[in-house]
Amino acid sequence: MDRAVWQLHELHRQLPDLRDLIARSLGDSAHFATIRSRAQLLEVAARSGIRVPETRRIATRDDITDWFSKVPGIGVLKMDGTWGGSGVSVVRTEGEAQSTWRKFASPEKRGSRWKARWMEWLVYSDPLAFWDDPVLARREILLQRYVAGRPANAMLACWRGKLLGMVNVEVLCTEQATATAPSTIVRLIDHPEMTHAGEVLCTTLGLSGFHGLDFILEQGSNCAQLIELNARCTRLGHLRLPRQDDLAALLARHIGAMPPDTDAEAIVDHEIVAFFPQALSVNPDSPYLREWYVDVPWSEPQLIAALLRRPWVCTRPLFRLYHHALKRRPTEPPPSIPRFLRIAEETGHSGEFGPDLNLL
Repeated sequence: MDRAVWQLHELHRQLPDLRDLIARSLGDSAHFATIRSRAQLLEVAARSGIRVPETRRIATRDDITDWFSKVPGIGVLKMDGTWGGSGVSVVRTEGEAQSTWRKFASPEKRGSRWKARWMEWLVYSDPLAFWDDPVLARREILLQRYVAGRPANAMLACWRGKLLGMVNVEVLCTEQATATAPSTIVRLIDHPEMTHAGEVLCTTLGLSGFHGLDFILEQGSNCAQLIELNARCTRLGHLRLPRQDDLAALLARHIGAMPPDTDAEAIVDHEIVAFFPQALSVNPDSPYLREWYVDVPWSEPQLIAALLRRPWVCTRPLFRLYHHALKRRPTEPPPSIPRFLRIAEETGHSGEFGPDLNLL
């Protein structure tokens, strides 16, 4: 999804007829470059009084040596133009940082690049596999002070620099073992510092649409350190809270559209939310799935059935042949059908689904 936003940025630059539409959807185009650059974003945030970890652009090996002479301890190397935890590496020593920087900074060989592109297109059906993003050729590498603490996320609904609504969560579980991976189970929180950061960035950057913020809640102080901004929807936009409608509905109403009627059963009445179907895929026996809110769209049984299947790309013959030849397990495990049926029974929905999940 990040690359789709970047394509819109490029279309805004190239096609004057679409500029108003894209700016209405994403926000003030004067800040597109800031949104795409981790370093520029954190500089703007720091000037606005938002807490951010100490960060430095890394262009040479000497920059790393100088950093570790002044900022001892664990650091985090990050490369622009990456998402989902890729292009991020925790480095504990200067030697680790030098080695990781060489990997990030080394230009990809032309043959390897084209091989990877064909693989993404043929095996994973990536529609952007052959798109050349002009910004990626000059993307930056950053070194950031490691902040010990708990990951937290926020999603914003904005319109022309005005914050319409915001959802803040602390991340409890992720899809992989790293804190930078997408979340599967979260805790809804009220954190004034996170909310203030959202308000300031929305106004300063003239944001429109949906945006996500990543934080670390610092160990001990619980202060929110801003890590980055994602100019897209995250997994929080559909959550209907008791004192605030879901963010999609808030934005729809603000621009004069009529969102669908709120399903009373879909209102989140628990502090902890397990995302469906990701939580069933990663840890189907987690106690959270029994004790807290699982965001199953009960009013949309056909959507439930679709979400419980493997992603369609995993069913394609080339994908299956590729993983079979390399003796790899599919990267996306299917959700646990037995766990889902237990949840359906516990919530009074078992009569809507047969044991093989055929819709009744």
